Amino acid sequence: MIVLPSRFLVLRPRIFVAGEDLTVKTPRWLEMLTGFSYLREVHVCSRTKTVAFTEKRFWFSKRVRIVRFRDVVQVEYSHAEAPTSWNILGRAHDSIEWFHVGLKLRDSVRPLHVARFFGEGAAGDLGTWLMGDDVVDLKGTQELESRVFVKMLCELIGVGLAKPFPLTLDVEGRAWTCSQCGRRVPPEPRCLYCGGSAKAEAEAHSEESERSRADRPKS
Repeated sequence: MIVLPSRFLVLRPRIFVAGEDLTVKTPRWLEMLTGFSYLREVHVCSRTKTVAFTEKRFWFSKRVRIVRFRDVVQVEYSHAEAPTSWNILGRAHDSIEWFHVGLKLRDSVRPLHVARFFGEGAAGDLGTWLMGDDVVDLKGTQELESRVFVKMLCELIGVGLAKPFPLTLDVEGRAWTCSQCGRRVPPEPRCLYCGGSAKAEAEAHSEESERSRADRPKS
């Protein structure tokens, strides 16, 4: 049995990359289907270290939510599929599968939806071919495209797919914070999320106070 991948069998959001910024928008066909009354946009900005969720409904209703990078715990990445055809023994020949991408926040149980990739799956194998399945089966590229997108999202925000490291204190009982992404990290000189420099919170606060005093105009 031969499986041929095709990007034309995938329903995906519109994805734009500009430098270190990433924008995800509602597919154009869905906008047209709703008479351009619905639009959802997710904008990841590396400069401000924020993720902006914008949703427009019924032309005039608009909601905006801003999430800081430091409040994102991890990227949620899940997969599901449903069979669309079966042989006489009940084995699936084909399926529709989708990959969901979201952001898990520090103080939230439900992840924020970012993107979803739908596409034609290939559930069959040599056994299903012997039971009447096609010799050549087409499959969408939704798995590959979603993986590339997830990797890009993780790198921009500075988080991974796994759960974050538990809070660990150093021998003096101090928590450590990354000076670049602001997350609490294990007591190591480098942040395990973004690679920035990390210091004990007491030291970080002391250095920040010294900088603020130095920036004050002298009377």
